[in-house]
Amino acid sequence: MLQNIKGGNGGLEIIIEKIAGMIFGLICHQDSTILMSVDGRKILLCPRCMGLHLGFISSFLLLTLWTSDRTKLISKSSLFILAIAIGSMAIDWGVGGYLGLFAPTTFSRLATGLASGSALSALLISYRRGMLMRFDVPGLYFNSVHIASLVCFSVFFGIITVTLSSWIVLTTILLLTVITNITIVVHTLIMIIQLRLLQRAIIKNLPHNQGGFR
Repeated sequence: MLQNIKGGNGGLEIIIEKIAGMIFGLICHQDSTILMSVDGRKILLCPRCMGLHLGFISSFLLLTLWTSDRTKLISKSSLFILAIAIGSMAIDWGVGGYLGLFAPTTFSRLATGLASGSALSALLISYRRGMLMRFDVPGLYFNSVHIASLVCFSVFFGIITVTLSSWIVLTTILLLTVITNITIVVHTLIMIIQLRLLQRAIIKNLPHNQGGFR
């Protein structure tokens, strides 16, 4: 019965493939020679972009759930490690792929993407927390309960989709991951604008002899 259910997803696969091709095409070059295949169908996100986005969302979830909003994430020593993580992808893509000094593999693309995505996520969270602590606006802190709810929903989603093909499940997870990552970045930009406007409003209401923020 399970095989019959899996075999009847042709229409759904076509719809998901069109949506994935459109969204993934905005962020990935989709080189057909390096795309991975699952169940005989191409995953329309290259291994490097796949690792980058999976690493980003995984790091974001872990750091948001298991660290305090006021925990300092970045130190001088950790910056060196993060630089290596980001640099590994640059070397794999630039020195290997672009200059052709060595041949990147699916594993190297995926692994360096994961490392770089995790590092970029840590930097973003550190920046967000730094901004919020600077202005001391607890009402704008990202609620960890919302993240936990997202994780629970994702687990539930995974359970109810076990009857679908592996290609549908993986592509859908990647779609949700990419959309979530884009939302996080957009939310960060909105947060920056809000805090800048708040800063201007506070400075405007300060007595002239007090100046700005110290």
